[in-house]
This record gives sequence, structure tokens and C-alpha cells, in this order.
Amino acid sequence: MTFTEKCENPLKPECEGGDIAVYIQAGSKRLPICRSCWVMLAEQDVEWDEDGIRLKGELTSSTDRSS
Repeated sequence: MTFTEKCENPLKPECEGGDIAVYIQAGSKRLPICRSCWVMLAEQDVEWDEDGIRLKGELTSSTDRSS
């Protein structure tokens, strides 16, 4: 059985992209982010830290998605 890592962008939980471009450390979680989501995130006002990912003043927890 082969394990293929999937995108875990908490701002786009339906994404299942497998072409991982970067990893974002948000709290204790290391989130794999696919190339298309990374382009989307790079074009928006996004911050991430130990509390999760912020988009325009909102907070999305890094633990919203189940592993």
C-alpha cells in the first residue's frame, strides 16, 4: 500500500491535491499545502501561528481537519 500525502489547507478543506509545494507549521500541526492552494494563499492576506490560520481577521483552527 502506497501512502500519498494530500493537501490539508484548512481554508479549503475539500482540496485533495497531491502535488505538495510547502508545509505550514500552525501550532503543533505541520500542514501539507498543494501548489494550487499555495498560490491562492500567497495572493491573500493570510497569517499562521500557534493558534491556527487567519484570513482577514478571522481564525480557522489548525485542528479543524481530522487526520
